[in-house]
Amino acid sequence: MIRTGQVIQQAPPEQLYQEPADADVARLIGEANLLPARLDGTQAETALGPLPLTHATPVTGPTTVMLRPRQLRLSTTAGPHAVQVSLMRTVYRGHDHRLELSPHNGQGLPERLIAYTPPPGDGCVYVQATGAAHPLHNPASSRTRHEMTYTQ
Repeated sequence: MIRTGQVIQQAPPEQLYQEPADADVARLIGEANLLPARLDGTQAETALGPLPLTHATPVTGPTTVMLRPRQLRLSTTAGPHAVQVSLMRTVYRGHDHRLELSPHNGQGLPERLIAYTPPPGDGCVYVQATGAAHPLHNPASSRTRHEMTYTQ
C-alpha cells in the first residue's frame, strides 16, 4: 500500500485484509467496523466484550480495533456481551446479506455497524463479535480511498 508516495504497508493480500496498518488501509481493502477499545497487550475490551487480538502488542490503553463484517453475529436472544441493535438496512447479494445496524443508545459503539449475515427472525436483535480484533495504532485519518493505491 502506498500513500502520498510512501509505502505504508507491504504484505500479501490476506494479511492486508486481516491486519491492515491503519484505518485507511482497512477501509481501502474492504468494509470495516472500527470500535473504540482499551488494550491490555493480549486482548481488547470493547462494548461487545473482551476480544483476543490478532497479535500481542506492547500498546496499552485506549485505541481503535477493527472487526470485519463477517465477524459480527446476530441473534434474537440477549447473551453475554450482546448489544441490542436496530436493523437499518438489509441487502440480499446472492452469496450473502449485507446488514446495516444501529446500536441502541450508542453503547460505546459507532452509530453504524456492518454485518454480512442473514437477518435474524422477528423481535429484538442483538449483535455479538467473534474472532480476533485487530488493533489500529493510527485510527484517525482524513484521507479518502482515492489517495491510496494498492501495488503487488
